Amino acid sequence: MARQANPNALDLVLRAVRGIVTFRGRSRRSELVYYWIAAMLMSTMFGLIPHQLPIRTSWILDQATQLLVFMPIFAQFARRLHDANLSGWWALLLPPTMVLGIYSSARFVFRDIQTGASTLADLPLWASLFQIGGVLFALAVVLVVPGTDGPNRYGPDPRRSIDPEQLRAGDQQDEAEGAQDPLWR
Repeated sequence: MARQANPNALDLVLRAVRGIVTFRGRSRRSELVYYWIAAMLMSTMFGLIPHQLPIRTSWILDQATQLLVFMPIFAQFARRLHDANLSGWWALLLPPTMVLGIYSSARFVFRDIQTGASTLADLPLWASLFQIGGVLFALAVVLVVPGTDGPNRYGPDPRRSIDPEQLRAGDQQDEAEGAQDPLWR
C-alpha cells in the first residue's frame, strides 16, 4: 500500500469531530494531537467569555464548555488504543479520571467566602493517584505508543491510503454478519 499524503491539521480535526461516537477503526496520533490543540484553543476562547459572571456560574459554564469540546476524545482514545492493537476497554479509564479532575477543580471554586476553606471534602489519596495515573496512561497511549504497521484486528492502518469503496464494502459485510464493534474485544 502506498503512503498517504500528510493530511493538514484541519482535516484531522474535522475527522475527529465527525467520529465523535465512532469507536470502530483506528486513529493516527496526529489526529488526536491536532484535535486536542484545537479543543484547548476553543476552550480557552470560550473560557474568557464567562469571566464577567460570578465565579460559580463562570465555573459551571466553563465545565460545560470543556465537556462539549472534549467529548470526541473518548472515541478518539478508543481508536488510538485500536491503532496500538489494544482493547478499547482501556478507554473506560477516562471518564472516572475526568470526573476526579472536575471534582478537584470544584474544590477551589466552591470555598467559603469568609474563611476560604473548601466546602467539598478532600479526595482520598488513592483517588488522586488514580487520576494522575489515568492521565499519564492516556498521554502515553496518545503521544508515545506508535500504531501497529499495516492492518490489525481493528482495521487498516490509518497512515496508509485506503480505497473508500473497500471500506464501505467491509462495513456492509460486518452489518450483514452481525459483527460486534471491535471496541469491546
